[in-house]
Amino acid sequence: MNLQKKYLRMILIFIILITIGLLSQKYIVKNFIKNSNITKKTSLHIENFKDKKDFNDYLNKMKIKNKDSDYSYSSKLKSLSYKDDFSLNLKNTQLNSTNPENDVVKTDDKYIYTAKIDSKSTNNKLIIIDSQNPKSLKKITELNINGVINKLYISDNKITLISSIKEKDNTKVILSIYDKRDINSIKLERTVTYNGFFVDSFLDKNYLKIITCNTLLPLLADKTNDLDINNYLPKYHDTTKNNETLIPINQVTFCKEALRENLITTSILNIADINSNIATKTIMADNTDLYSTENTTLFALNAYFDDNNTVTALINFPNSEEKLLETKTSFVKGKFLNQESISYSNSNKTFEIATLYTFGEIFSHNVYILNDKLETIGSIEGLAPNEVIHKAIFLKDKCYLTNKFENQPVYAIDLSTLEKPKLIKNLLVSDFKNACIQVNNNTFIGIGNEIDTLGEVKSNLKLSVFNLDDKGIPSEKFRNYFDYESDTSGIKTFYKGFYFNKKNNIVALKFDSFYNITLRPTITLAEINDKKVSNMRTFTMSECSYLNKSTITDINNNIFLITNSEIVVVDNNLNKISELKL
Repeated sequence: MNLQKKYLRMILIFIILITIGLLSQKYIVKNFIKNSNITKKTSLHIENFKDKKDFNDYLNKMKIKNKDSDYSYSSKLKSLSYKDDFSLNLKNTQLNSTNPENDVVKTDDKYIYTAKIDSKSTNNKLIIIDSQNPKSLKKITELNINGVINKLYISDNKITLISSIKEKDNTKVILSIYDKRDINSIKLERTVTYNGFFVDSFLDKNYLKIITCNTLLPLLADKTNDLDINNYLPKYHDTTKNNETLIPINQVTFCKEALRENLITTSILNIADINSNIATKTIMADNTDLYSTENTTLFALNAYFDDNNTVTALINFPNSEEKLLETKTSFVKGKFLNQESISYSNSNKTFEIATLYTFGEIFSHNVYILNDKLETIGSIEGLAPNEVIHKAIFLKDKCYLTNKFENQPVYAIDLSTLEKPKLIKNLLVSDFKNACIQVNNNTFIGIGNEIDTLGEVKSNLKLSVFNLDDKGIPSEKFRNYFDYESDTSGIKTFYKGFYFNKKNNIVALKFDSFYNITLRPTITLAEINDKKVSNMRTFTMSECSYLNKSTITDINNNIFLITNSEIVVVDNNLNKISELKL
């Protein structure tokens, strides 16, 4: 009996010590946040370079800092391939549209416009297909395109196409605007050629925004200072003006506390006006700092101070039609979590952003709400202390901080009162960290995996259908596992491989799989209702050298599966009715 009491006493003491440890940890985190010297008085230096000397001083500061680290600009320059993809602009994958269009495939009521891409050469084509008779698709026009096609837009009378030429020591982004009033005789109207890498683009009405990147690694690795700075600054050549425009150094914005190796340029022009001017703004930043939409270009840069405090410097280039408006700047506490942990609400005109706040071995997470002037109007701090948060998911008026591991809490935050966000509760829910779409007011479809505490994937890709109650608490209705792992789906980094037809409750996912030792895109379609996934059909497509080009869309009640090599048409019963080789 005494022995039992002894063991019980030891267990009780152990529980008390653990509890005290957890409470003290939370106290330390909260006390650190409360007493942090990062206040509104913190001064970030966000300004434009005065001249070339000022710009050279910035580069020399980076070189001096580089000497004291293991990071070598020379080795990074050697490893940099001018065929690298700089178009890394991950959006929060909570889709506003359940059928987002592919970057290089577009449709209207009559035609499909699709790129035929050869990633090993610059011999690429834009193919226009008559889709009015889904049982007998017909090619109408083929255009030869210089470079790999990045983006394609279709408007009333225009085809707007963005392509890239990537050579050993030179990269160019080519904007081509075509007149398509005669679909059988497409005419090139205007070409604008930018130096640098393609990052992102948007078309809003007739106003096109292009974001490009110029790396400064050659200048940073140069020890002789013999290189001409002008060769590495952003510039563009416009055929309508027949001249080349160099972005002057005094129009480049930078943050002294956030040293960067690249120049990111935002350009806007009116595609409907062949003689329209081009407005530009350039900033020292990386493509991973970027969050962009049709009307805003926000940069979130981790800024470091001498006392090791870190804030996220926010620099916004808002735009309206063909104008880039006054630059807005601000900051929030902590390190920017990642590109997927930021969102913009068109209805509220607010940004939501999650940060990681660290001090020694202690860290926690914050969520901030800012208006379009980048003024903080609401915040909640000290969340998920010492936990590994995968990303912040913003759904309706809720935010979910998703943990990387299975059976770890998801932190649900109520954002319905923007000025006073509050923690609802910690949830153990089915994973939906890869992608999540809203089916109706309260029902969502999530895509993800189960991951154990060691970070290992425990299951194949999982589709979960769940409801959110008024308090934002999810309850799973059912789940379905696919015969593929999430890495083969591309959904984690390419959410447009996921499709849902609300009218007919058809879901489709694109996978990349090996078929007779050849990598091919595989598209799985299924019907979905309140209780289960049924009538699952899988289509193995032809060999595709540009896998992310695969897309799923619907035209006149039929589903079109489009890859780099073919188009397959499927009816609402998921039966194949025709195909066309490209």
